[in-house]
Amino acid sequence: MVAVQLALARRSREQHRWQTFVGTALAKAAEGLGPVFVKFAQIASYRCDVFPQAILTPLSRLQEGVASPRIQDVRKVIEEAFGRRVSEIFLRFDERPIACGSIASVHVAQLLNGEVVAVKVIRPGVQDAIQRDIMCLRLMVKWIARTKYAEGLPLEAAFEQISQLITAQTDMVEELANLRDFSRMLAQCRNVKVPAPGSGFSPMRNVLLMEYIDDSQTIAEPSISEEVLKTASVHLLRQLYRMIFSEGLVHCDLHPGNVHLRANGTICLFDAGLVSRLSREDRECFKDFFVALATGDANAAAAAIVRSASTVPTDLDQRQLLSEVRNLVNRNTGLPVGQFLVVRFVHEVLELQRRNRLYGSPGFISAIWALAMFEGLIRHRLPDLDFQEEARPYILGTLIQRLGSSYR
Repeated sequence: MVAVQLALARRSREQHRWQTFVGTALAKAAEGLGPVFVKFAQIASYRCDVFPQAILTPLSRLQEGVASPRIQDVRKVIEEAFGRRVSEIFLRFDERPIACGSIASVHVAQLLNGEVVAVKVIRPGVQDAIQRDIMCLRLMVKWIARTKYAEGLPLEAAFEQISQLITAQTDMVEELANLRDFSRMLAQCRNVKVPAPGSGFSPMRNVLLMEYIDDSQTIAEPSISEEVLKTASVHLLRQLYRMIFSEGLVHCDLHPGNVHLRANGTICLFDAGLVSRLSREDRECFKDFFVALATGDANAAAAAIVRSASTVPTDLDQRQLLSEVRNLVNRNTGLPVGQFLVVRFVHEVLELQRRNRLYGSPGFISAIWALAMFEGLIRHRLPDLDFQEEARPYILGTLIQRLGSSYR
């Protein structure tokens, strides 16, 4: 018995070492290959419900620990954007970044009027590097799309959509617009906020000035009590549902480096570069799908899935689809708290779509993806957070609205 236990312990240690080696190798490979690969590694790094922690630990340093650019290059980008020397713009500029990703670094600075701001600076040459990465990946995707394994899959269309999202992250003019829209949306919310965009300067493609928030820590910090974390997470989930169901402006990059908690309990969302804008049709479709799930209506759920598809095959087997959706709804409707897993549900929905050659619109996919990312943030510490319950106000509102319409 002792020999068996020793053998199992040795095997566990060897497995841990191997997984750590794999994670370290993947992190180094991503850094060497380019910013697009780093972005994919960042997305994977917080999925402890999918990958072993020994693999994720080396990857997690890419969330904010990407190697800093040379400070002389950072200064050059700033001076080219402003048309002035750094000393003519700031009283103080901290050369060491407070955050550093594959696309930009963030520095603390003090303006000439004394205001302290955060300055986000695009890495020199990153736009060209991303385009090279995308060109290489596009060739790979085109080759894969022509194999029998990818028959019927809209791989090229999906790749182009993702490429556009990543490319948009290098444009600070677009991120400034996103920040302003989020600021307006959250203006009356005391529990969730984004940094206020800086004023007094014209929008610049490579530099973004915004409010500096210094009393926050990542939501993944173990020292945060479960009670505080649960309260903050519920507030964030409610705002995420509001983004999806009501506003159509969805933050799609909710990894720990971008979600912080302030000392006063306020959630701060950083990095408004990876954002999805849902059309009214996307919002209504997603709302219909959630209502159908909550009420156990397989016919309505199937109709919403078909409506969400960017392409519908002419030979779609409606009976088979309804049977699969009914099984999906029966497995997930009314589950006890903690048993409804968003990431598993998302996987089931995507697999169902794939089998029936129904490929969701970018808006529909981004909505369920944002919820899955949020779950990755908090599920390991808050396994009993009720995702379906928090969606109830939107579901009830929709049902009441439709009941009212039926009596007119």
